[in-house]
Amino acid sequence: LLDRARIEYATFRERIADLAGVDRLQDAIGAAETAATRIAHYQPVLIPGMLQTTDYARELLHLPSGPAQSGASEEEISRMIASRLRRQAILYEPGRDITLLMGEGALRTRIASTQTMRAQREHIARLAETLTTAAIGIIPFSAQAPIATLNGWSLTDDLATIETDSGNLEIADAQHVERYWHHTQLLLNI
Repeated sequence: LLDRARIEYATFRERIADLAGVDRLQDAIGAAETAATRIAHYQPVLIPGMLQTTDYARELLHLPSGPAQSGASEEEISRMIASRLRRQAILYEPGRDITLLMGEGALRTRIASTQTMRAQREHIARLAETLTTAAIGIIPFSAQAPIATLNGWSLTDDLATIETDSGNLEIADAQHVERYWHHTQLLLNI
């Protein structure tokens, strides 16, 4: 198991190297989202990247668990933020089924300054009120959970991605991907 784990981690490092830096990973994610007709993100304790403000993204990416631990430079982190913000343009394009869900913990877990968190919550509230091309939902602490979520996920058509500190786990098995789409629908209907 240890040998297999080392191979998976090495693969992630190699992917970053192949993409010419950790910041290019955001561009690759953006390309996959642009090609997709169905997109969903669920994060129990973080704001999904497609909803992040510049300041929230900057403070999040500068945490010790952020990209610097993979060797990202300050310039690469700045480019990651710019790419993440460019990805948000897809929220205004018609013709896609986009669902962005987060747990109430995402709004309450203070991974950024009080001012940044307040601005982030206000940004999400504005988008939830005005955006007609995507569904934005918050799973309240008081809601009975229809599933036990161990982690967040991202979906683009036939691919499920689970983000971890050491890299992304990508699942293409149709049954597993459909399970994540089903879980997303259950959470959306709370």
